[in-house]
Amino acid sequence: MYHITRFPLLLVLILLAAPALSRARPPGKQLERFLKKEILPELPAGARLQLSVRDATNGKIIFSRQGDANCVPASTLKLLTAGLALNTLGPEFCFNTHLALRPDSIRCDTIYGDIVLTADGDPTLTTVDLEDLSAAFVSRVSGGQNTPVRVRGDLLLSTAVFDTLYRGPGWMWDDGDRPWAADITPFIVNRNCIGLECVQGEQGQRLYWLPALQLFPVSMGGGSTVRRLAGNRFEIGNGAFDLEPVLRVRNLEEPQLVYSLALKQLLAEQGVVVSGEVRLNHLPDSSSTDTFSTVHRSVPLAELSGPLLRQSNNLYAEALFKRCAFETTGKPGSWRAGAKQMHSWLVDSLGLATDGQIVDGSGMSRYNLVAPNRMTAALYRFQLEDWFGSFRAALPVMGRHGTVADREINLPGNIVRAKTGSLRNHKLITGYIEREGAAALIFFINIDGFTTDSRRMTELQDQIIHYLATIK
Repeated sequence: MYHITRFPLLLVLILLAAPALSRARPPGKQLERFLKKEILPELPAGARLQLSVRDATNGKIIFSRQGDANCVPASTLKLLTAGLALNTLGPEFCFNTHLALRPDSIRCDTIYGDIVLTADGDPTLTTVDLEDLSAAFVSRVSGGQNTPVRVRGDLLLSTAVFDTLYRGPGWMWDDGDRPWAADITPFIVNRNCIGLECVQGEQGQRLYWLPALQLFPVSMGGGSTVRRLAGNRFEIGNGAFDLEPVLRVRNLEEPQLVYSLALKQLLAEQGVVVSGEVRLNHLPDSSSTDTFSTVHRSVPLAELSGPLLRQSNNLYAEALFKRCAFETTGKPGSWRAGAKQMHSWLVDSLGLATDGQIVDGSGMSRYNLVAPNRMTAALYRFQLEDWFGSFRAALPVMGRHGTVADREINLPGNIVRAKTGSLRNHKLITGYIEREGAAALIFFINIDGFTTDSRRMTELQDQIIHYLATIK
């Protein structure tokens, strides 16, 4: 009798405990089951899903699906570039652009010699900054007087901080005049681009250049496109004109020359007329005879890292990539030197695996290769560095700002700080899942090999992130 009544009671206890045992399944097993049921059946034929999930508190891998296989990281590579820059240059680093006079002699209101602008690779310079820099310079040269000053010499642009290769290895030629593919030069103004507003008004079609320091030849074409042709000539379709002004941005050919001429114009408008030409000097400049020197400082790197990561600015990334190489070697910064420094830092300093390949700083190159497990390992190690606070503050937050502003994870107490990456047939996202203000998980998701609409891949990634945020 005793055994008859005992057995059903034990069976009931086991059945009641079954859901708890199921919930206690290891996180990796839970995630594997979720992927097989909800995600993998939704992938297009031929597509690949890679996933790396790491415990942010101890660095241990929780789950890895093809985590050691390399993929093209696209703009997620900017996370490594930001880390390299903060580590090499420091959060307080500022770019410095100098404008100085190098006189041979001075006679009355005429100065014989050159005006020298020394570029530092500052990607944040604008024409407003040039106006301020030239105004401060003119004030010093004229002694605060309004009397015109003539300079019998040239405007010399010193550009030895970077090499003369302005397009990165593995970049696509058909990015053409798009703003994200502007030349990476030592002297950068307005992101080496020009803005055009095409307006259809009552008095006909009007074109506004932004900024209007220099106008370029324009021809009319069909369609609604705006194209920059060789020689900074622009072709504008009739369909590009609208009642409401729309800003269209295109990169410039020979941007250093364009904006050096603009600087010469600004100096003349403010009272210093340079009689000579604009010349570029790519050789290191050791002269110490500069006078009336003025300088423009960029915002600190900690502040600059925000637009680098949140807006995924390619120009910022490449300028920092090359500037790190210059800072370390003292030689003109190049993609080869930047790649060598990145490899040394990741492998020798952070102790990460030697597999993969990095050739630029923005991720535009199709030659870049990074394994998901390597990226999450790097993000774990970043937390141990004294500059991590600046890095964390610069990251896009899902549902708040940056390239993930419209991708919200509605889970109380959870914040996802993540960087996206996109190339044709590639969709990536990587970052941290925070709970109650502290990082709990580090993840990397790559979906590539698809030929369908990438929006569905974004939805699948968000499903995975949402599920990860629920794992205890």
